[in-house]
Amino acid sequence: MITAYNRLFYGAPLKDTAQDVFAFDIQYSPVKAAGKADKTPLGSQDAALQFIYFPYNEEYRYKYSKELMNQDFCPLIAQWCSAEIHCLLTENTTIGESALREQDIAILVRDKKEAAVMQDALRMAGYPSVYLSSHDNVFLSSEAVELQQVLKGILELENERLLIAALSTRYLACDALQLQALKEDESQWESYREQVFELRDIWLKRGFMAMALKLLHHSFMPQPQHHERSLTNAIQLLELLQQASQQHSQPEQLLHWLAEQINSNKAPAEAELRLESDADLIRIITQHGCKGLEYPVVFIPFATRHKDPAKFGNKTLDLFKYHNRDSQHLHYFVGQDKRIIDLYKEEAYAESIRLLYVAITRAEHRCYLGVAPFYGFHLSSLGQTLKCSAESDLQQSLIDIAASEPDSIAVRHIEALDFP
Repeated sequence: MITAYNRLFYGAPLKDTAQDVFAFDIQYSPVKAAGKADKTPLGSQDAALQFIYFPYNEEYRYKYSKELMNQDFCPLIAQWCSAEIHCLLTENTTIGESALREQDIAILVRDKKEAAVMQDALRMAGYPSVYLSSHDNVFLSSEAVELQQVLKGILELENERLLIAALSTRYLACDALQLQALKEDESQWESYREQVFELRDIWLKRGFMAMALKLLHHSFMPQPQHHERSLTNAIQLLELLQQASQQHSQPEQLLHWLAEQINSNKAPAEAELRLESDADLIRIITQHGCKGLEYPVVFIPFATRHKDPAKFGNKTLDLFKYHNRDSQHLHYFVGQDKRIIDLYKEEAYAESIRLLYVAITRAEHRCYLGVAPFYGFHLSSLGQTLKCSAESDLQQSLIDIAASEPDSIAVRHIEALDFP
């Protein structure tokens, strides 16, 4: 594995002179494995570093009407990764004498979007996973919005519109057919009103948490496809509201506090999403968040996906942070200036290569890199590490690097995929 690291980031065959892969005069010096390093390969004689190449083909062109690969292709790479994980876990793969387990596998991603794609693919394959780098605010979740909706309905149940809105949430779990039936059956409608009236009565007389526990235990229905995530969010929100109720004892005050949290750009530390489980699960973690960690098997599914660092979505940023090349002082610039934007992007691209180094070096026994000729692949972290240009033959670049270290690096060509 370490030989593979060395070859990739040395930028040239190890017998030659190193190239400036990291830029900014940051040199890479090859390292040696420790004397006590485990030389037992992962279950077989397969190469430690594996480039999984997904070529552009006519089937993709027909399916998506795209001339170049874009993010539509990511679910297909994720599908392959989940299939490979299934093979590793079901074909008696071992690390030394121990069987490979789900918790031995880490999938390293750049952002929440990539994490969601991987979680969906793993879920379809029957493998639950846990996202370890989600620093999202629970008050921005759908469970928070629906909680605000249901609490309004409980407090103002005389307002039929607010009551119906409350009933339609996962907290009171009435679907469209049930709501239609309520409109046609007065006795059933009154029955639901009484249930909601009882919740309000408990809240006013016994406090928020007493009401919240009854709501959670008797009627809450988590999202079917994200059951653990939805339930974890709901429990965390109820606990946060219980804490806040110590200062905001009146229901109207507490509801106003919840609205402020939902609409605020700043969230307290305790509002960070909790892990939905700490069971023996496949780990999904951001490349930023994996520093200092190691895993027997690592997947980096989207190694050639390019993200323009000067854009947020389709919008160009208007605040840029960069270093002066002479003094190395940090500067900030507001506005649009091509020279400044180029300096900013140059630093960001160099950082992405260093981030790729962090990601690949988390692997102890094997690392898979998903490689596809995405639009702008030459500007991706792997594309720049390989010194690619827009005209480069990406597959040939991989073959060349593998040929120089055939015992450590391999290229696997995935010719066809089953499109979902």
